[in-house]
Amino acid sequence: MKKNIFALTIFCLLSEVFAFPVSAYQSWIERECPKEADVELVFTSSYGKLKYITGRSSDYLQKQAPEKAEKGYKILGLTVPNPTLEVNIETSVIAPSVGDDVCVVPKRVEIFFGYIDPVIYIASDLKNKKCRKALTLRHEQTHQQINILALTYFLPQMKKLIRKKVDTLKPVIVNNNRRKKAAEQMNDVIMNRMSDLVAQFNNFLSQEQDKLDNQQNYDFEASVCND
Repeated sequence: MKKNIFALTIFCLLSEVFAFPVSAYQSWIERECPKEADVELVFTSSYGKLKYITGRSSDYLQKQAPEKAEKGYKILGLTVPNPTLEVNIETSVIAPSVGDDVCVVPKRVEIFFGYIDPVIYIASDLKNKKCRKALTLRHEQTHQQINILALTYFLPQMKKLIRKKVDTLKPVIVNNNRRKKAAEQMNDVIMNRMSDLVAQFNNFLSQEQDKLDNQQNYDFEASVCND
């Protein structure tokens, strides 16, 4: 069985760069605020460090995968890859020494997408069922192999699309007391533009996992062991 948990973490760092004052303040800020931003993108990923947990009952696993329990499956194993998205945006601020408006410029976007602390659960109900436990373990390990292959396959496409989305970030002129808010709004922009990519990945991963989780395969595995 599988369970995807999507976790989203957003960070914002704000650095300040002060420009020299000029007499024509408004025209200066409009002139000095760039129309485009040369945003550095740092994209990282990981398969995570796999952990095995064997002390949970089948009832516990049923609660962790309600979509499978509703179909009447008795869940003896569960793989949780924990796909995670983290975004960290750094901005700089161009500001004259007079006036209330500043230019907030996106400078660097750090994005992590991958697995954090993936877990394979094997139900404690299988403690004395050697064959069934080994079969369940192999089934869940296959799920994790699919998780890794799916992420490996999807990452190049995701990185290319992320680059295009990051390039659409624009500097903005805002009131000085709203510059942190402007940076937060840039975070929201990245979050919204990443959501469709994450959905695409989750759909792709689900389709690949369904090739293993289907009634025909369950029937076959049920016939392998007698314990």
